[in-house]
Amino acid sequence: MFQQVGKFDEQYDLYFGDNDFARTLKHSPIIHAMVPSSWVEHYGGYTTKNYDASGTVQYAADMEKYKKKWRDDELRIFVHKSLNTFTRWIAKLVKRR
Repeated sequence: MFQQVGKFDEQYDLYFGDNDFARTLKHSPIIHAMVPSSWVEHYGGYTTKNYDASGTVQYAADMEKYKKKWRDDELRIFVHKSLNTFTRWIAKLVKRR
């Protein structure tokens, strides 16, 4: 898998690397699935174990990197959902007549 999609993006210092990899995998031709019953236990992570990191400078910086990288993908998703909603709305109007 790593040979096909590459490793984790090293531009992320601490946060969003897993989100980025999941999104990269989603766009790859590799067939994969989520297993809701699975779990991961981090034996490390002592710095954020009892700590909300979402207000830190590093979290914000990595979030901006993630948003910038996936901006076009977010726009495509928004347009697709908007068009689907609009199409359903038009179909209901036409059906009522």
